[in-house]
This record gives sequence, structure tokens and C-alpha cells, in this order.
Amino acid sequence: MTFYADLPARRTRQILADVGVLLWVVLWVRAGLSVRETILGAMAPALQLETAGESLQGSLGAAAERVGAIPLLGSTVAGPFESAADAAESVRRAGEDLAAFVERTALLTGLATALVPVLLALVPWLVIRVRFARRARALQALLSTGEPLELLALRALATQPVTVLTRVSPTAAHDWRTGRRDVVERLAELELRSAGVDLTARHREGLAGGTGEPLPRGTQ
Repeated sequence: MTFYADLPARRTRQILADVGVLLWVVLWVRAGLSVRETILGAMAPALQLETAGESLQGSLGAAAERVGAIPLLGSTVAGPFESAADAAESVRRAGEDLAAFVERTALLTGLATALVPVLLALVPWLVIRVRFARRARALQALLSTGEPLELLALRALATQPVTVLTRVSPTAAHDWRTGRRDVVERLAELELRSAGVDLTARHREGLAGGTGEPLPRGTQ
């Protein structure tokens, strides 16, 4: 599949457009990563809360075990420590949940920051590039199979703006129907050039019916 035009001017524009889209994608991916890192910075207090709760739970749990070993009074004295350890566990879970929430928020916000502008540029670019490639391939297939000039000229009449057609001939459609050779050749060349297909010497000879005479120069 052909992704770039044969004509230098159009190929240069396509390459510049591709580079521009690439830079746009890189810019917004970096912006998304930056946003993610900024939001992740807010996760530090949550991690500290989780660590403090875990440490406090461990200390209170150990204390509850020690006082629980005291004969007769152990279970009574250990009760408050166990309750405090449960509260510390709740603090640890709250810190863990908060950290997970911040992490999810950072990921989703970073993706949204990068993905929306990237898709806004990438989807139209991809549609245009694929449409060009398919059209260029179809026209090149016509050239390689030796289809008559009339078919390419008919495509030009169907797809080219009226203002462009009138520059070829004020009565382009009538000239095509009557088989006016010079107009048919210029319309065919116009259609090929509009798709970025260059008329090489081999194509020119084939289109001119093997006469070797160059076609009249069309619109680039």
C-alpha cells in the first residue's frame, strides 16, 4: 500500500503532517505522564497514614498479647488494647483505600489528558492517510492493468471540482463524451496527480497508447 505521494511537493506536505502528528502525540503523552506524577504526589499522606496505622496496630496488638498473659486480670486489661488495635487497623485500611483512590485518579486523569487530544488529531490523520493510500493504489492498479484513458478521465469528471475541470476545458464533459483526445488525456493526468500518482515515462507511454508522446501537463 502506498502511503506517500510520488509528487515531491505533496510528499513533503505529507511527511511534515506526519511529523507534526508525531510531535503532537509525544507532547500530550508527556503531558499525561506529568499530570499523573503530579497527582501521585498527593498519595504520600495516604501512604503515611497507612504505615502509621499498620505500625500502631502492631504495637497495640503486641501489648494486648503481653497484658493478656497476666493471670486473672489479663483479659480485662487486654480489652482496651485490642479495641485500640482494631481502630488502628481501620486507620490502616483508610490509608490504603485513599492511596488506591489517588493512584486510580492519577491513572485515569493522565490517560484522559493524553488520550483526548491524541485521538482528536490521530483519527482524522489516519482517515486521510488511509483514504489517500486506497485511492492511490486504485489508480496505480488502473495504470498497471492498462485501463483506457477514458476511465481515468471519467473519474476526474466525477471527483474533481468544477473550477478545476473548467481549467482543463470549459466543456470538459462534452469533450469526454465526444472523445476529444487531448482533453481526455489531461483529465486522466489531472485525476492521477490529484491522488499523488506521478506519471513516469512508462505510465505516460502506456496512457498515450504506446506512442511515446508526453501527455499535456495537468494541474498538480
